[in-house]
Parts: sequence; structure tokens; C-alpha cells
Amino acid sequence: MTYAIQKEQDRELLKLEDNKLRKQAAGRPLYSIPIRLWSDDVSGNKSKQWNKHYNWCMSLTGLPMKLLNQEYFIQFNSTSPHAVPLEQAEAIKKMLRESEEGIIAWDCETQSEVMFRAYILHLPADNPMQAELASHIGMHG
Repeated sequence: MTYAIQKEQDRELLKLEDNKLRKQAAGRPLYSIPIRLWSDDVSGNKSKQWNKHYNWCMSLTGLPMKLLNQEYFIQFNSTSPHAVPLEQAEAIKKMLRESEEGIIAWDCETQSEVMFRAYILHLPADNPMQAELASHIGMHG
């Protein structure tokens, strides 16, 4: 009976070895980093009618909640008064797609190479921005 269980465990280990990311890491530790990415429209004026532009920012989703919204942990990605949010999102998506194959970095704590990849976990936004990102015509359509 134990022989059959051992064979099943061996098969499960072989499935892990066939993992594409494990092969790419080539023995290095592999970290998958979830990103929280969001966009909002802001204005340089008090009226919010003039000089409207769109910002994209991101933060690491794995941070503790008390650190998640602190300015220090928020990474600014882009802003534009001309490009709509979906155009900016296309460039950000392209950048993150490049990390899907894994990026080699140096871990100063373990003094060894590691591999990481980033992926978007969710896209929080207020209702008007969600409607714009979804290409929804809105209530006034």
C-alpha cells in the first residue's frame, strides 16, 4: 500500500518539474508579485473642469493594509492630459507582459539571484473611471 502512495507522490513531483516557470527560474527562487493598479482623473485647477489629466499608479498588493495607501509605497506610472486611460493602460500592460517571462534580480539578504514576475491582481477605481475603462456609455448615453 505504501508503495502505491509513494508512486503517486512521485508523479505529483514530476508535474511540478514540468512547470514552465520552474524551468525558466533554473533553480533560482521564483516570486510572483501581485500588483494593485489604478487610474483616476485629476485636475490642476480647483474647478476640475480645466486641465484635466489621467494618472496611473500601482502598489504591491501583498503589503499590510496599514502600509498599502501610504505615499511611500505607491509607485507613480504615468500621467497625460492627452492620452485617455486605456491608451496609458496599453503601455503599462506591455511593460508588465515583459515580466511574465521572469526578471532576474539580486537578493541582498540571501546573497543570491532570484527571479520574479509581476501581475495585475485588481484594478480598483471610482464609478466614473470604471465606466470609462469598461468603455461604458454611462447614464447620459
